[in-house]
Amino acid sequence: MISISLNFSLLFSLLISQSFASGSLADIDSAIVKINKRALKKELRDFVNCCRPNRMVGSSGHLKSSKWLIERLNKIKGDGLVHVDNFKPDIDYAIKVYQNDFEQKIAKRFSAQTPEYQKWSVATNSAISHLKKRKNIIGKNIIWEKRGSSKPEEILVIGANYDTIAIDQKTNLILENSEMPGADDNGSGVALALSLIKTISKMELKKTIVVVFFDFQELGFLGARSFVEKYSPHWKKNKFIGFVNLLMLGHDSTSNDLVKKQGNMKAYIRRSGEFGHKKDLTLFEQLNRHGVKSKTKNTFSLLANSFDSSDIVQFWEKDLPAVVLTGDWENDYNIKRHHTANDFPETLNFNSLYQTYLYLAYGVLGMNFDLL
Repeated sequence: MISISLNFSLLFSLLISQSFASGSLADIDSAIVKINKRALKKELRDFVNCCRPNRMVGSSGHLKSSKWLIERLNKIKGDGLVHVDNFKPDIDYAIKVYQNDFEQKIAKRFSAQTPEYQKWSVATNSAISHLKKRKNIIGKNIIWEKRGSSKPEEILVIGANYDTIAIDQKTNLILENSEMPGADDNGSGVALALSLIKTISKMELKKTIVVVFFDFQELGFLGARSFVEKYSPHWKKNKFIGFVNLLMLGHDSTSNDLVKKQGNMKAYIRRSGEFGHKKDLTLFEQLNRHGVKSKTKNTFSLLANSFDSSDIVQFWEKDLPAVVLTGDWENDYNIKRHHTANDFPETLNFNSLYQTYLYLAYGVLGMNFDLL
């Protein structure tokens, strides 16, 4: 009786594996039931609580957050591989980014005598000072990777940053010692990425999926820069499908939303007519075509505005197709809590965040299995 039971269990597991390898909507449904809203909420809360008071680069919480992520990934990795890329941050590059932003967005609009110019001048110099203080800190990009079985050369990268920052809303100065729960920015992205890994970790994938948790995002997108510099030569020898950036997906209101719409989210790509726009558009269309099959209540409206507030810019600099999934920054921006001590889990819309998980899982797996 025992041997029959064991043989049946083995046969059942093989059938499940074969079913997942075939790739159908039924397979996706079977995998997605592993995650519910309660599990997603716990993932986010556990991450935020592991590393208080903040995850700013150089803090004790930042160090704890990288250790927590590594341990968590090793528990849920399934058939995937977990590895850590240590990198020396390109501080000089980040300084140039801050200086260029000031020149393009402030100096060209305001005279040096105006309060706005002076405020941003002080804030920019302060940010540069914070960067210089961190030049000797070793960053950690934490990576989960699962190779495809039949098309391993086709690679999709999903990424979310795990560090935080707090900024005084009046002076725009960095508040180094402030609490920074970072639930929306970017615990929401981290929780979605972890939930996706849990969903696909034991599935047989056709194509390779890489999920990366970026470090140093809040100080010039330096984790993404290191990652792209290291791996883009490999991607260009293969078939790089694209990069999907998960950022600030926990805020969704109706009271402060200018269009008064629940589930009002955005997908940002490069501007129409800009080099690479068509590749970004193709990536989004593929993701969205499968994502909507989840029958999610969220709508990811596409806006081609060359969004410059996320790790996506590092992929665009190498002319790699990329899209960022985030909230609606034009109509429902989380202005009261973004980069403040008040960005805690209790303020998030977990119903909406779960709907985004469904969209993401269907989108990624639909693309992976080449579903029609």
